[in-house]
Amino acid sequence: MAVTQSPPPRPLASGLVPRRPSPRRRTVPFFLVLVTVVLLGNAIVGDRGLTTLIRANDESVVISTIITMLRAENDELREHVRELRESTRGIEALARGELGLITPGETMFIVGETPPDTPVGLDPPGSVDIDVSR
Repeated sequence: MAVTQSPPPRPLASGLVPRRPSPRRRTVPFFLVLVTVVLLGNAIVGDRGLTTLIRANDESVVISTIITMLRAENDELREHVRELRESTRGIEALARGELGLITPGETMFIVGETPPDTPVGLDPPGSVDIDVSR
């Protein structure tokens, strides 16, 4: 097998023969590209990269929504407290609803279903008569 050699380089118009780039000249651009790729990768995926920034932005939106909801609830509670402090009707409604309190002269009726085996006209077990005529 015969080894063929490439033809010798042609001389340029100036009469000089072009040289093959030195190995050093080829490695410098390679390292520059490598460093650029590593820096871009770190900027996108690193600890303070683009993905972390997007995740932090999403969390910020969620937290802002929660804060807005809590502020609205806080305003409602403040209004409820103000009503209870300024009006006796609010306290009365709260006492009637939660504690089952009645005022003198009122009659309390407890309406509920009677068990099917209870004869008509008899009080179901657990019913209480309240006398408020005192």
